[in-house]
Amino acid sequence: YLALRHDGALFVSGETERFVAWDDLEDVSWDARTDALLFVGHYGEAVPLVARFADVTNEELARRVRAVRRRAVHGLLPSRSKESREA
Repeated sequence: YLALRHDGALFVSGETERFVAWDDLEDVSWDARTDALLFVGHYGEAVPLVARFADVTNEELARRVRAVRRRAVHGLLPSRSKESREA
């Protein structure tokens, strides 16, 4: 699965876990040749994620991840819980 969290994106597949913090990313894009999501860092380095997800193409998923990243870095994601709103 791919979890889009307040602090970044977490990909879990079996024993494998990869986490990328939103602050470490410049962009998220899609590579049509490999059908991979590309998590692009501030210095142009790209971390590819080659996986398929139900009910969404990787091209569309890249757009969605990019939108969540943009909201997260600007503090526009909704609060996680009642406790975090009270803090």
